[in-house]
Amino acid sequence: MDGLRLIALAHYRAGLLYQLKEEISESIEHLEQGLSFIKDMEQNGNQDSTEAMLADTLGVLYASKQDYDTAKQHFSEGYSLYEKTLGREHQTTADCAFRLAECLENVGSSLA
Repeated sequence: MDGLRLIALAHYRAGLLYQLKEEISESIEHLEQGLSFIKDMEQNGNQDSTEAMLADTLGVLYASKQDYDTAKQHFSEGYSLYEKTLGREHQTTADCAFRLAECLENVGSSLA
């Protein structure tokens, strides 16, 4: 496993731990850092569902803060990446689509 991916996953796990402790700002900080590492890695042509997982989780956190515009961006990104890496029929992709739909309902918006 690539070193950047390991660092990104460490930030993901730290973000989840902070989320469990309901320390949302710290959770978001770690997830954003993990996303940054993954995006650096992908510039080298590597892509997997890790970026989607980070974006989806960030969407959940921003939605919990009622920042639906930012949540929508992350859910949209997560959904697109899940669709590419896991396929449209995968349960994780469908779950993300459901969270995106709920977010759009809250913001009263469309994907545009």
